[in-house]
Amino acid sequence: MTTVGARPVTDSGTAAPDWWIRPGLDGPGEQLLLELADDGPGIAPGIRERLFDPFVTHGKKRGTGLGLAVARRFVEDHGGRLELVEGAAREPSGARFRISLPLNTAEERPR
Repeated sequence: MTTVGARPVTDSGTAAPDWWIRPGLDGPGEQLLLELADDGPGIAPGIRERLFDPFVTHGKKRGTGLGLAVARRFVEDHGGRLELVEGAAREPSGARFRISLPLNTAEERPR
C-alpha cells in the first residue's frame, strides 16, 4: 500500500499532529481499504467502547462528538465498515482507523 501523509496547520497557526492515509485493495479488487492514522495521544481507554456513538468526545475544547458517528453512518450507508484498529505495532503511535468500501455497486453485490 502507498502511504500519503501531511502536517496540517490548526486554526491557531500551530502545527497539528502528523497524519497519514494508506490506501489499498482487499481481495481481487472487491474492497477499497483506507487506513487513517495520526501521531496524537490516541483514543482514551474510557471512551473506546462508545467511540462511534453520537456526542462522545474527550479532551477537546471544541467539538461536538459527532464526527465519528456521522462518518461511520456514511460509510455503512455505502455498504462499508469503519473501525478502530487497536493493538497493532505501528508508526505513528496515535489513533488508527480502517475504512473498507465495496468497489462494486449494490446491483452487482452478491445477496
